[in-house]
Amino acid sequence: MNNLHVLSIDNKTILSVKDKSIKNVTIPEGIVAICDYAFADCVYLQNVKLPKSVTTIGANAFRNCTSLKNITLPPNLRTINMYSFYKCESLQSIKIPSSVTEICAGTFDDCSSLKNVKMAQGISSIGAFAFHGCLSLKSIKIPSSVTTIENYVFDYCPSLESIIVEAGNPAYKSVDGVLYNKDQTHIIRFPQKHKSTGYIIPNTVIYVLQHAFQDCISLENVIIPKSVKSLGRYAFSGCKSLENILISKDTIIGYNAFMSCPFLRDTELQNRIVDGPFDVM
Repeated sequence: MNNLHVLSIDNKTILSVKDKSIKNVTIPEGIVAICDYAFADCVYLQNVKLPKSVTTIGANAFRNCTSLKNITLPPNLRTINMYSFYKCESLQSIKIPSSVTEICAGTFDDCSSLKNVKMAQGISSIGAFAFHGCLSLKSIKIPSSVTTIENYVFDYCPSLESIIVEAGNPAYKSVDGVLYNKDQTHIIRFPQKHKSTGYIIPNTVIYVLQHAFQDCISLENVIIPKSVKSLGRYAFSGCKSLENILISKDTIIGYNAFMSCPFLRDTELQNRIVDGPFDVM
């Protein structure tokens, strides 16, 4: 399984792969970093063994490794840069060690087979698009150490049934699988495959954030309390079964908030949309 002859190595760093047809690779102990794009487009690569010495995985390092099935992140890993595993379509499971503090933007974007994600305590930030397009992901648990979740993290996850936030998190909470900020003044993400066909937004909520209910194709009825000041852009876009929505006349409606909702009965909502730069959060 050792394919060192196909690796370009310099100063304890994997620079690139000489042979894009490799299927298996074992990286030797002593290597501390994998450069940006090092294994990008190795579409036959299936198994990667990383040593404990690796602390950094560069941006797009395993981008478009569409056959990658097995990789274990080492316990001393500190940095997984942007889009490191973008479009690793065969990857089904990943365990992120406690040494990692940030899941950068797009890290697992379009990992369409990813079903199991385990994030250890210590992770403080989840970047934009981190799990975007994970078509097979059904549930995810967010550690209590996470204090930042950026936009679009769980968009286009059509199998997602619940987002669970561990107790003690100071910034976020989940209620019945729905992601809110800690005080429940912002609804962040309603899972696309949530069990409910009807939903009553709590009257603690002030803002429905952008994309919050996007592509929830089973959602039929929503009650939005008077406490809600505004709906973010695309908040309910793609809710193809949505028929009824109760909303105050004073609530501001963001750009394309009800785009592609063909059965929505309240046709006057479109006339209330605020076009242009308006958005929430």
